[in-house]
Amino acid sequence: MSKFEQLLQQAARAERLSKRILDTLTVSRLEAFAAECRAQAEALTIEPLTIEPQPSQQVRPAA
Repeated sequence: MSKFEQLLQQAARAERLSKRILDTLTVSRLEAFAAECRAQAEALTIEPLTIEPQPSQQVRPAA
């Protein structure tokens, strides 16, 4: 399972749990956690690919 899938599952689980709890503080924390997980998952989809820098080659000055 990828990190993206894990984040979406955690968000969904937190949202389901928040609907069954009566404590407003816990509900708000669960909803905030779900939003954070969804934001991290979205960041994974739009994050540019990181390319390893290649060792630089020395350029000789023109004679």
